[in-house]
Amino acid sequence: MKTLILFFFFLCYSSFSNNFTENLLNISSNNEDDNKIHSVFVQILNASVEQAVNKASSKNGFYSNPSIKIPFPESTNKIKSKLIALGLKKQIEEFEYKMNVTAEKASADALNIFLQEIKNLKASNIKKIIDGDKDKATQYLQKNCYTYLYDSFLPIVSKKLENENVVNLWGMLLNRYNNLPFVKKIEFDLYDYVTNKTIEGIFVLMTKYEKNIRHNSKSSKSDNIKIFF
Repeated sequence: MKTLILFFFFLCYSSFSNNFTENLLNISSNNEDDNKIHSVFVQILNASVEQAVNKASSKNGFYSNPSIKIPFPESTNKIKSKLIALGLKKQIEEFEYKMNVTAEKASADALNIFLQEIKNLKASNIKKIIDGDKDKATQYLQKNCYTYLYDSFLPIVSKKLENENVVNLWGMLLNRYNNLPFVKKIEFDLYDYVTNKTIEGIFVLMTKYEKNIRHNSKSSKSDNIKIFF
């Protein structure tokens, strides 16, 4: 009973629903075990990531979305201003655009990676999170599976960066800056930067879609999701 009550807080933001409470009590009286919680948890994550990946991998899915658009590396902004002064604004804009195209194309390969990691989640681990931090589903995946996702995603992003000629373009811009007199030479891991930004962007979208799934639970095709709301 304690677990199910805490799961109620896990799924809702701050408001209480009489209908939800009745459903929750019915589940408790039917002796539903932790596997039920695990099933709903996984369904929410699966639905969220599928929608997020579809959105991110659509045409200009990153570049045209301010909430996930990948900017010129913040830690190297002094490079940007110097290069613009040298007349390289067009090349900088091309670099920024192609970074986002890379993230967009890499996202298309992200779905299976996310779904596999979600599939590997254990009911016991989910129960601990529900009973403890009461994190939302997306937050749990981000906190507990990020390293795996990064390691799996890095080679995909790296290949896309090379295919889109982003690596060469960045190398040219970096060399132009580093060859300027009296400047401290800059080193920057572009592969790491774009990989992290791509994953972060997908999680931003997942958070949005998870919220929509909970809000629109009555229209869900899943009876398991409906009954928890």
